[in-house]
Amino acid sequence: MRSAWSKLKRILGRDLQLGSQGSYWRQMANPRRLTILFWVYLAQAITGSVIGFTAPFLYYFGLL
Repeated sequence: MRSAWSKLKRILGRDLQLGSQGSYWRQMANPRRLTILFWVYLAQAITGSVIGFTAPFLYYFGLL
């Protein structure tokens, strides 16, 4: 059976690990990277919509 001190150290160790991961995400979320990710997401969404809209017509007319 573990002592209360070892349990406390284990819990605090997890909190410290989560804190270091949080700082990593803060560094990742700078405005320039978020802007680039937004435009990539938007381009993929538009491309997928165009393909999804035109593919049935192309298939119907025998072009696919």
